[in-house]
Amino acid sequence: TDKRIIANWMFWNGAESILEYLTTEMRRRKDEYTFAISGTMKKRQRWQTCIKALISEDLSLKTAVSAMYVRKYFDKRTKRNVMDITAALRREMEKMLNVWSWPGIS
Repeated sequence: TDKRIIANWMFWNGAESILEYLTTEMRRRKDEYTFAISGTMKKRQRWQTCIKALISEDLSLKTAVSAMYVRKYFDKRTKRNVMDITAALRREMEKMLNVWSWPGIS
């Protein structure tokens, strides 16, 4: 395959993933392209795009937003209890991993 074709494909894949976060004009063009390719119009309101970005695994904001929520609404005792439970689960998981036999490892 021609290097120019590969470069164009790579650029488009990178650019296409961020178009919905840009200007209204860029979002309109992306919608037109999607319609031309698939025949469907999936127009999302700006606020819906923002919420999607906040909870998306790809953008890694889910953890940050969750941390903000916990800081604001969870009391210290609840946080301490969750940390204790997490530590206990980790210890038990490590014990299980140490007693399991792994193929190729003696």
